[in-house]
Amino acid sequence: MRAHVTARRAARRFGVLDATRARRILLGAGLGALAAFACLMAGLPVLASHVATTIIVAIVLGVLAALAPLRIVMPIVVVLVLLLSAATLTPIAKRSVQSWIRHDPIPAGRLDAIVVLSSSVSADSLLDPIATDRLLSGLELMRHRDVGVLVTTRPAVSRRDPRPVSDADQRSLIALAGDSTRWREVGPVHTTRDEAVRTAALLAPASSRTIAVVTSPLHTRRACGAFEAVGFHVVCVPSAERVYAVYEFNGVRGRFLALADWVYERLGMAEYRMRGWVR
Repeated sequence: MRAHVTARRAARRFGVLDATRARRILLGAGLGALAAFACLMAGLPVLASHVATTIIVAIVLGVLAALAPLRIVMPIVVVLVLLLSAATLTPIAKRSVQSWIRHDPIPAGRLDAIVVLSSSVSADSLLDPIATDRLLSGLELMRHRDVGVLVTTRPAVSRRDPRPVSDADQRSLIALAGDSTRWREVGPVHTTRDEAVRTAALLAPASSRTIAVVTSPLHTRRACGAFEAVGFHVVCVPSAERVYAVYEFNGVRGRFLALADWVYERLGMAEYRMRGWVR
C-alpha cells in the first residue's frame, strides 16, 4: 500500500514537472515569436525577405532560453539589455556608423555613367522607399553633371520569378526628370555582386569607365567595392536616407535601424571579401 501511494505521488510530481516544462516552452515560443514580429515590423535588413525563417529561428531560440537554467539566461539578458540601451539611448555608436559611409569627391570632368542600385519592390510593383531615395538622388546628380548614361538595376521578384515588375515605376520617376533617352537598365539582379557584373557587361570594357555609384549611405562601402572589383573607376555617392537620420543619429528607432544596417553591411563586407567580390 505504501509503495502504491509513493508511485502515485511520483506520477503527480512528474506530471506537474511536465506541465511546468510545457508552460515554459509555450512562453518561450510566444516571446520568441513576439521578438521576431517586432524585428520584422522595425524593417531590419534581410529579415523582411525571410519571414518564415525569422519566426521559426526566433521561436526556437525562445524555447531554448526558456528551458535553459536561469543562471545562464539572466547574465545574457542583462548584457543584451545594457548593450541595446547604450546603443539606442545614447549616440555612442555614431562615429562607428558614420565612418562606414563612403563619400568620394565628384570629379569636374565627364562621368561615363551614373549607376543607381535597386532595393525591393512592393506587391503593387512600386519601388520601396529605399530604392526611390536612391533613384531620386541619382537623377539629381545627373541634372548637375556631364553624364553619358543613367543605369538602373532591376530586382527580381524572386530567384524563380524574373519578371520586370519595377520597370514602370522607374520609368515614371525618370520621366519626371525629363530626358529618359539616356536611361539603360540591367537585370534581373539578386545581389550587389549581380548588379556590378551586369553593369560591367553593359558598359564593357569596365576598366575604361568612370562611373558614379549611387546607393544608400551605409551600403556605399560594400557596393562601390564590388563595382571596383569588376574593373570600374568608381565615384561613390551616398543617396538621401529618409528611413532614419544617419547623420544626426537621433531617436531610439533611428539609432536601432542604423545600427542594424551597419552590422548587416559589416557582415556583408566580410562575406564579399571571403568570396573575392571586393578587393
